[in-house]
Amino acid sequence: MEKGTETQVTQMSDLESCDLEMLFEKAEQLIEQLKEPGLPLEQAFLAYEQGIQVIRACNERIDGVEKQMQMMNANGELEAFGESTED
Repeated sequence: MEKGTETQVTQMSDLESCDLEMLFEKAEQLIEQLKEPGLPLEQAFLAYEQGIQVIRACNERIDGVEKQMQMMNANGELEAFGESTED
């Protein structure tokens, strides 16, 4: 394993502390790495695996934001942000 790849693996363990913008940036970096024509197969598989982890972390973060965007209505029911039934 090359030194740069080891660094990426270490950084991937920090996904929980990354904000959404950082996760998108990591995903973009992995996509660019996968586009390299001379990328060895083992490194391509590693980059793909890391990309899947990043996408999962993005999905979890987005789900969390969506949950935060819900609010309780007057009847104690959750409703999506901006769909208030109060008039």
